[in-house]
Amino acid sequence: MHGIEVDFDPTLTVEVPREEPAPGWAQAELERLGAHDPGLLEDREGVVRWLDAVRGGVAPTATYTLAVRSPLVSALAVLRFDVIEGALPDDAQRTILEPPATLPPRHDVVELSGLGEALRMQVLAERAGEPYSLVQWLAVREGGSVIASLGPLPPQGIEAFRPYAEAVVGSARPIGLDLDGVPWLEQPSRLVEVVPPVESWNA
Repeated sequence: MHGIEVDFDPTLTVEVPREEPAPGWAQAELERLGAHDPGLLEDREGVVRWLDAVRGGVAPTATYTLAVRSPLVSALAVLRFDVIEGALPDDAQRTILEPPATLPPRHDVVELSGLGEALRMQVLAERAGEPYSLVQWLAVREGGSVIASLGPLPPQGIEAFRPYAEAVVGSARPIGLDLDGVPWLEQPSRLVEVVPPVESWNA
């Protein structure tokens, strides 16, 4: 059985249940977060509807889903983890890392404490004529692959959430991906080389 463990600040996050939650869970989570961020309470009904929609839209393949709060904008965004047994083939990795986009995706190689070497990709694209931005982190080894996704979000809002989401992603530790007794983190990275070459976010 594979999965993921993460560390997070409960004042900044909501764990989204996979199964049908107890009645009123979204309202209770909103009130809990609202104690730290009163701005969220200005549209109680809207936030509750959003949380319920996120819960109802959790994909069957999603291993773990969180709603992350940005104190900079008093709003929430979805952070999803997918854990897959085995190394993602190169073509599947390229599909993630080089999606159709308005501008070429930006890539960065990062070293995360729980995931080791990973590729971080940020993209600006359009859906139904509306622009959006998405950040994804990808770590691949022979025993399994981890994909973390933040968004999609309005392009102007992605930077307000990325630091808080990245703190959670940086803490993530895969479960059940050992291979022949070798812990996942000690297995060689199987990340594909991005094309075009890596472009630093700090450039």
